[in-house]
Amino acid sequence: MAFYDSEDTLQQVAGRYLREGLSLGERLFAVVSPGTRDLLRAALGSDAAGQVDWATDISFRDLGAVSHGYRRLFRERREAGTTVRLISEYHDDVHGTPNVDRVESWVRLDAAGNEVLSPFGHRWACLYDVRTLPGPLLDRVRRVHPAMLRADGPAVGNPDYLEPADYLAAHPERLPPVPGDTGVDLVLHTAEQLRDLRRALRDWIARLPVRARGVDPSHGGAVLLAVGEAATNALQHGHPPVRIRAWAVDDGVRVRVDGRSDGAIPATAGYWADGSTGIGLLLVRGIADTVRVVTEDGVAGVGLEFRPGS
Repeated sequence: MAFYDSEDTLQQVAGRYLREGLSLGERLFAVVSPGTRDLLRAALGSDAAGQVDWATDISFRDLGAVSHGYRRLFRERREAGTTVRLISEYHDDVHGTPNVDRVESWVRLDAAGNEVLSPFGHRWACLYDVRTLPGPLLDRVRRVHPAMLRADGPAVGNPDYLEPADYLAAHPERLPPVPGDTGVDLVLHTAEQLRDLRRALRDWIARLPVRARGVDPSHGGAVLLAVGEAATNALQHGHPPVRIRAWAVDDGVRVRVDGRSDGAIPATAGYWADGSTGIGLLLVRGIADTVRVVTEDGVAGVGLEFRPGS
């Protein structure tokens, strides 16, 4: 991890990290904002910058896809016998200005990355601009990275680091409120009713005003898949009835899946496969932009958010 507060600091820290990778013969990848990309290219010079893959198919448009994309990249490179060095920077491809709630969701995925990505044996580093994020959120960022990059020497251990499971448990998720008027409101008692859910969601998405709501009906398949998995998970691992509500917001679609539960869903559920839960939430977290899970008063609630083009 590297915090930076100026363009010079960014170029020094990230440039040193990337040049070190080149000296070790590693394959370099960068998933950063266009502005950071230009600064790093200038810092590296044309020859070194030409050896960095700046055009991966991984985009911060959907956070779940970023996490899934990093896992896929690391797995494919290991199978190819290539050692990877990745530099990553949270940035909002849609709005530009960071949304605190969304960044918090990314920090949770960032924490889980220490469990999910470490077995592949590659290196990765995350950049954070301290000028764009509030102090309490930066404190959370600091707790999910085991080492900190420096411009004038090797990385040093981070004494504030928490193991992924400990961080996730210490920072429970919060569900956004459900408005009184929703586009879809269904109650399921059996798995056979999932077809009614898919039909209702499909018809509702098709009626959404694309430009006003920022949702493209032609990409509704991801919404149907993720919501269907979340509802199936609630029916299989909880108790019916399961209630599903969906509504439009200015920058996408939100969905809430509520079902009865005998106990709290583990804080790590869906972040990695550990055998304690099914793979439904793991799949859902790889599709939606953000996924939040809360158990309260015997009810397990799953909140999903999809951005334009999901």
